[in-house]
Amino acid sequence: MAFNICVNLYVKEVEKEVDFFRSIGFLEIERHKMENSDSVVIAPLSDGNAFLQIWDIEFIKKSHPKLRMINLHYYLQ
Repeated sequence: MAFNICVNLYVKEVEKEVDFFRSIGFLEIERHKMENSDSVVIAPLSDGNAFLQIWDIEFIKKSHPKLRMINLHYYLQ
């Protein structure tokens, strides 16, 4: 049974994080415009089933306040 896994990363600077993951071999799979920022899906393999989705933390705080209370507790400043 095949399945996909996607881990959400909430960051201050999306492009810096994308650049970092590219530098260690990750590939950009998708890019979505989200108001004043982008959300980027990256993966170690183009045909794999594991992904990271990188979000601007300010966008998440503004647009999903309940998610902020639950999931962003562990965000490191």
